[in-house]
Amino acid sequence: MLRDELREHLCNCLIPFWIKLQDTEHGGYYGWMDSGLHVDREAVKGCILNSRILWFFSNAAMCLGKTGQDDAEEVAGGQEIDRGDGGSAESNPKEAGRWTKAELQGAADQAYRFLREACVDREKGGVYWAVNYRGEPEDTTKHTYNQAFAVYALSSYFRAYHDREALKLAEELITVIESRCFDVHGYKEALDRDFQPIPNDKLSENGVMADRTMNTLLHVMEAYTEYLLVCREARAAEGTVLEQTADGYEDNRAKQAEAMAGQDDISAEPKTVSEQCNAASEREEAGIGQGNFTTEQAEQTEKAEAARLHEKLVEAKLRWILNLVETRIYNPKLHRQEVFFNLDMESLLDLHSYGHDIEAAWLIDRCLDVLGDGELARRMSPVLRSLEKEVYEKAYSNHSLANECERGIVDTKRVWWVQAEGVMGFYNAWRKTGEIRYREASEDIWQFIREHLADKREGGEWFWYTDAQGNPAMEKPIVEPWKCPYHNGRMCMEIMRRSGQGF
Repeated sequence: MLRDELREHLCNCLIPFWIKLQDTEHGGYYGWMDSGLHVDREAVKGCILNSRILWFFSNAAMCLGKTGQDDAEEVAGGQEIDRGDGGSAESNPKEAGRWTKAELQGAADQAYRFLREACVDREKGGVYWAVNYRGEPEDTTKHTYNQAFAVYALSSYFRAYHDREALKLAEELITVIESRCFDVHGYKEALDRDFQPIPNDKLSENGVMADRTMNTLLHVMEAYTEYLLVCREARAAEGTVLEQTADGYEDNRAKQAEAMAGQDDISAEPKTVSEQCNAASEREEAGIGQGNFTTEQAEQTEKAEAARLHEKLVEAKLRWILNLVETRIYNPKLHRQEVFFNLDMESLLDLHSYGHDIEAAWLIDRCLDVLGDGELARRMSPVLRSLEKEVYEKAYSNHSLANECERGIVDTKRVWWVQAEGVMGFYNAWRKTGEIRYREASEDIWQFIREHLADKREGGEWFWYTDAQGNPAMEKPIVEPWKCPYHNGRMCMEIMRRSGQGF
């Protein structure tokens, strides 16, 4: 079955590969492995790569930890990365399902410590683009895309290990995004260390310099969805403190409701950050009616209300993002998302990104599931089903997905992450529509991955891309700032979860 093959791949390929890339001397994970499987121990460490590794191991722990053996069990063979000339990560697979919670948490902790201690700018706020191998700032760009992935990873780490400091850091970064990376038309892209705009070369391609991108918006939505999910789970697990502290609560909730006026209407512009902050200050000055509560109870109440306010703000922003997708990102005539935009959200290029469209379809479905708004889901469903259908009809051939189509010219490369999102996206389309062709496409692309993209060399993972016939590009690195376990690891774990074999 598909889920069993994906579980085996997760446990016997992806986890062993990435867990052995830990830099035990300088922290975090090595940032580069060339096509010959040699690790550059002094390569720059991309903060996006570190966040994605943190997300991967946090979710692997939730997916597999409950089936692991005794925590004292030895880590897969006990081998480490070869410290010889260039280094070489060796694979030593474990039996599927036998990774322990301790092993996986150790791997997640390694990335979490590095994010907290090296990637975060404690002086000016936000996350750097990259640090050097010692963990010192290398590229101090503050990109919204990068902030979002840190929120995504920290939320998952909190979900796995209930680390309150991780959730607090995620909330600090959400504040950075909303206060420094957002304006009336949407999310900004590249900013310098002081949050002043700079050219967006990091997320611009195809000969354009974009002021805004579909890609950044998609991943802010993804991160906020994860944050909202973990907040709701935490409240359900712990109980709502505010419900136990009634005196003065209703008055305070009325103030909160007034501050949030207009935010629940996805057609409305979101309140500015300054308005949000002013509203929060007014609530703080007003205080919470404490009645006969102890100081500790009052502090718990205040923290709970602050958390709930943060949650409501994120929920409102998710609705705003979905409205923007529906009205400005999605092109109803071409049944695709536009990719690159100017400041006024006008499309800059005739480009159809197949991987982003199939990824967006299932990520938006997940966002809608977390929001739990049936009416909004019904409204968005035709957009999502249209994206899936168009990718299936335009990009799916030779058992795999083409990369993109620019000005009518198809790029036929079979890029690693596009195939992973194809497996997951078509699986989701099958679950949503019942159309068997989507499940067959999901399984077909997975077989293409197994036969052509998965690197069968000892110590390998996935090639960057193949041609349309499945011949791999041997010159591209196996690990670099954008080559990570996020897309392929998520493909495995998400289908396992939906098949009742994980989380």
